[in-house]
Amino acid sequence: MVWLRRRRAAIIGGWWLAATFVLGCAEWKPAPPTVPTLPAPKLPADAAVVEILLLPMPPTEDFWLDLDEAAVDQEARLKWAQNGLRAGLSGAELPIDLLPSTAPGDEPAQDTQQVGSELSRTHRQIHCRPGQRYEVHPRSQLAGEHILLYRGREGIEGRQLSQPQPLFAMSVFPEGDGRLRIELTPEVQYGEFKQQWVSKDLAMRMDARREILMLDHTRMSAKLLEGQALIVAPMMPPWGLGELVLSGRAADGSTDQTVMVIRVARRATSEQL
Repeated sequence: MVWLRRRRAAIIGGWWLAATFVLGCAEWKPAPPTVPTLPAPKLPADAAVVEILLLPMPPTEDFWLDLDEAAVDQEARLKWAQNGLRAGLSGAELPIDLLPSTAPGDEPAQDTQQVGSELSRTHRQIHCRPGQRYEVHPRSQLAGEHILLYRGREGIEGRQLSQPQPLFAMSVFPEGDGRLRIELTPEVQYGEFKQQWVSKDLAMRMDARREILMLDHTRMSAKLLEGQALIVAPMMPPWGLGELVLSGRAADGSTDQTVMVIRVARRATSEQL
């Protein structure tokens, strides 16, 4: 019996040595390196990331059925309608008719403008601070003299403008309920550049500026949650400010219109404060 126990132990020991030899000869493969991921940059407590998209006008206006125009202040909405402009809010997803090839949330591209076209096609992000002024240029500057008819405070007004550059002045303001109030004001820069002293950051500096037709009476505001978008488009057929700011000649010589999308991409969260 002792002999059997010794032989059994020898056999088990042999198998153990063989297994150890086989395993010991296996090729050692190091674990794949882990790629460190950087956390999203922290935003200041009062800042926000806003996406701007300038898209071609769809062939139909059915997309308005999916927008909430009542979310825009009623008085401002009326003044915009009197000047050929229309605005409404969308949810987290844009109406399917407006979906661009580069959707909101994708990597933003630089401003583009086809040769021969007066209209910009833009997808860019702006890191906005409260109360600061930002400019959105849906189209290029017009050449020569142009007459602009618009509804002012006292009724229909007209101005002859030299080389006008229509645009939207934009400012953002955080609300206590987590929403972001976006203010838009149509305006037109025109004439030659002139040197003038400008006060900025408690200092005076010389700056070259043009004359500005400020249409403050048409200032519009809307409050958006993160992910929501403000949609601005001309009334069809285009006329007034809607025609001046959001309509122009396309690359093929036809007249085209632009839809402007302003989306709240990110707000500072409590964890970032």
